[in-house]
Amino acid sequence: MSSPGSEAGAATISSLNSEPADAGDRSPYDREASEAVLKSLIYHMLVEERRMPPKELGIPLKEMFPEDWNFHFEISLSRKYGPDADIEAWKKENVDVGVLAYFGDLPLCNQHIVERSKALLEAEGELVAMAIEQLVDNDFEVAWAALDVDTKKELVLDGLVRAAYKSREESRHDCPETKVLSLVGDGEYNLINLLKEIVAHDPTGNLRVKSLYLFPHPAVEHEYSRFTREYPNSGALEDLRAFEYLRIVQRNLYIVQTLIGILEAYTGKPAPKISLNDERKRSQQGGGAIRAARRRLRTVGRSAECQQRDWRDHKKTPASFIGCPAPDAGFMRSPALWRQIWYLSEKDSYPRDYHFDTTPGNTRSVRIQDPVLRLMFLIARRRAMASGDRGAVGKMHDVLVRQQRAGVFDVTLLQIRGQLEREYREMMEELEYSGRRDRLAEAEWNRQRGAPDDKLEEEEEGGQCDPADGFEELENEGDGVPATDEDEDEDEDEATA
Repeated sequence: MSSPGSEAGAATISSLNSEPADAGDRSPYDREASEAVLKSLIYHMLVEERRMPPKELGIPLKEMFPEDWNFHFEISLSRKYGPDADIEAWKKENVDVGVLAYFGDLPLCNQHIVERSKALLEAEGELVAMAIEQLVDNDFEVAWAALDVDTKKELVLDGLVRAAYKSREESRHDCPETKVLSLVGDGEYNLINLLKEIVAHDPTGNLRVKSLYLFPHPAVEHEYSRFTREYPNSGALEDLRAFEYLRIVQRNLYIVQTLIGILEAYTGKPAPKISLNDERKRSQQGGGAIRAARRRLRTVGRSAECQQRDWRDHKKTPASFIGCPAPDAGFMRSPALWRQIWYLSEKDSYPRDYHFDTTPGNTRSVRIQDPVLRLMFLIARRRAMASGDRGAVGKMHDVLVRQQRAGVFDVTLLQIRGQLEREYREMMEELEYSGRRDRLAEAEWNRQRGAPDDKLEEEEEGGQCDPADGFEELENEGDGVPATDEDEDEDEDEATA
């Protein structure tokens, strides 16, 4: 279907094919980047003039015009999954040329499925931890509902763009859940529901999930149903089924990265920065790039010689280190504690004792200088990480506070308290602050309540008397023993005192 901007766009596109005089001095990526910039400028010009850009312009650059980039996908998703959409017709009109290298090479496709599945598994583990921390610890659902619509749209668009850097950009064509209004609104596929859905799959929050979770959607399930149910397992369709499953994995990876990107944008974590040339290289889906991925995958199965050479790195498993025991039965580590363990397991953290979150994505590491205090801290840290022992958490707090007051490291008392509260939740609050404060307040109240002067002041001001006193008076009245003159004199003396 022709559009008002087709003629102008086609004329400009034809001019792009003419090479300048110094074209031979530039690399192919430089030429591709320049062409992409010009096409994005034309796309933006047509959108501003309220004319539909031609399909030949392709996807505008998200680095230059994120609104135009989103407009392209919003139109595409409406045409593919809208009320009157024809998915098969859309797929014929929009052939994904980036996957042609897979046809006729089933092992290559299977290798890429393994690579993308591993990336999806890691991303889902990260997302679950972030979602639990926001929904459970930070009351994100209420905070998100309090934001105005424009702010929500900005955060969602930011997350969509971030996801395009970390996953295949074209996979958004297969994600009807990633429309901005869908994520911002109150429908079934809004942001909060998608976060709760992935948390319900594996609520441990230890930065790892036990199995892949594939987000369901009726339109997507109908689209891929003929590759899973209608056709038998025949060799003629084996390549096609493998390719379609790869698209499903890539689709879910884009959704997960979108949710991560929205949470990162909400917490203020800086967006990734990448040059246009690097973006063109990264997004290339030709045979060379795919075969490079296959070569990388072959290194996953390490040989015996390799393992002997790198035994120092191989013997340490991810997110674990000497001094971090397995959690006791019944103890559920918080995402903040899992993140602390992950920080300490990094090679550059070997000489450090603890990390404090500063800005999103950044920490400040500290080391206990006093040998005796350091030994006490490491023992308490090990016990706290294993069981959340309240006494161990309190000892960690005391050691850190002593070192902070001695000027050993530049961390505030509020940072120490907040870090331990995020990692051990109500345990730190109950042990060090609320519990002690409540006990002191109760003791002070009991002391003041027991003074006769205070009791008289409450009675004169019409305050409420102690229920126990009234109960004793009722008991005396029930005995039927009349009060004597000596009793009345004693009462008057107490009142005078």
